[in-house]
Amino acid sequence: MLRIALLGDYPLTPERISGGVEYVLHSLAGELAKAEDLDVHVVTLRRDVPERQVRRVAGVTAHYLRPVYRFANITLHLINKLKLGRELAAIRPDVIHAHIAGTYGEVAHRSGRPYVLTPHGIRHREPTPGASWFTQAVRQPLIRHNERQSVRAARHLTAISPYVIREFGADVRGQVHFIENPTNHLFFEAPDCTQPGQILFAGYLEERKSVSHVIEALALLRERVPSAHLILLGQPRVAAFGEHLRRLVKQSGLEERVTFAGLVGERGVAEALSRCAVLALPSRQETAPTIIQQAMAAGKPVVATRVGGIPDLVADGRTGLLVDYDDRPALAEALAQILQNPMRGKQMGQAGRAEAEKRFRVSVVAAKTRAVYEQLVREAKVKPA
Repeated sequence: MLRIALLGDYPLTPERISGGVEYVLHSLAGELAKAEDLDVHVVTLRRDVPERQVRRVAGVTAHYLRPVYRFANITLHLINKLKLGRELAAIRPDVIHAHIAGTYGEVAHRSGRPYVLTPHGIRHREPTPGASWFTQAVRQPLIRHNERQSVRAARHLTAISPYVIREFGADVRGQVHFIENPTNHLFFEAPDCTQPGQILFAGYLEERKSVSHVIEALALLRERVPSAHLILLGQPRVAAFGEHLRRLVKQSGLEERVTFAGLVGERGVAEALSRCAVLALPSRQETAPTIIQQAMAAGKPVVATRVGGIPDLVADGRTGLLVDYDDRPALAEALAQILQNPMRGKQMGQAGRAEAEKRFRVSVVAAKTRAVYEQLVREAKVKPA
C-alpha cells in the first residue's frame, strides 16, 4: 500500500469548490483513491473550520487545519508550517505532493520525505489593485521570494503549463514532469444543449479576471447579436467588487442580458457549459485555467486573452479565439464571430474536445501523476545512506 499526502487548497464539500486549485486537488485525489493499493490523504488549511477536522469521503482522508494569519507575514507563516508538519508526521506518507509553491512547498521540503511540487498560479504576477503599502512593499516581495525558493528546492516538479517553466526560468533545477490539470469525466459527458447567444464567464468575480470587460463587450455587440446574454458563474472575492459589477450592468442598460448565477458545484458548471455557445475569459493574468479545459472537454469554443499560459491551452483560430488584454472592441468582435456563425463555433468546440481527450481526462492525468510518485519511491529506496 502506497500512502500519498497531497498538500494544498481542498474543498469542504464537492458542492462548494472555490477556485482552480481546489478543483484540481478534489479531482486528482478522488481519481487516485480509486486504486486499491493507494492510501490517499489531503492536508489543507481552511479559515472556515473551527478546529482540526479529519473526514474520509470516497476513499480520500481529508485533514482540515485552521490557519493562523495574524502576524503570518512577519513570522513567515511559521505557526501554519508547524501545524502542517505535525499533521504530515502523523500521517507518515511515502510520497508528498505539494500544490502551490510557498508554504505547502516548504513544508513538503522540510519533511525530509520524497515529494513533488506543482506550482499553480504565479502569485507574484497577481497583485491586488489598490493594495496597501504593506502588501506592495512587504507581502508581494515575500510571496515572490517564497515561490522561487520552493521551486529552487524541489528535485521534482510537475508543470501544468509550459508557461510555469518559462516564468520561473533558472529557478527550476529539478526534473520537470509535464502533467496538465485534470478534468473530470462529467465535462466530457455534458450534452450539447447550446442556447444561441449565450456567453458564459465562470470563475471568481475579481479584477484580475477582468469581468467588467466582458460586460462592456456585451454592450458593444448587443445590436449585432440581439440574442446575446451573459451568464456570470461565481462569487466575488470582495463584496464591493460584486456591487461594482451590478452597477456597471445597470448603467449599461444590460439588466435583461446579464445573469448573476452565483457559486455552483461541479455539476452546475458542467450544466452551464452544456448550455452556453461560448466561454469568455478576459483575464489579465492566468496560468492554466481549469475552466478553459472544462469548456474544451464539453466541446465549447473559447474566447480569451493572450496572456500567461492561455495560448498554451487555446489554439487561436482552431479551438477558440485569442485577443489582446484590455481590448474591449476586439473581445466583442471575437464573441460576435462565434455567436453569428454557430457552425464555426461548433467546429472549434469539436477540435477543443479532441485536444482535451488526449491531454486533460482525469484518468490520464492521475496515471501520469502516479508514475511520478512511483519514480520518487524507487529513487528513495536506492538513495545512498
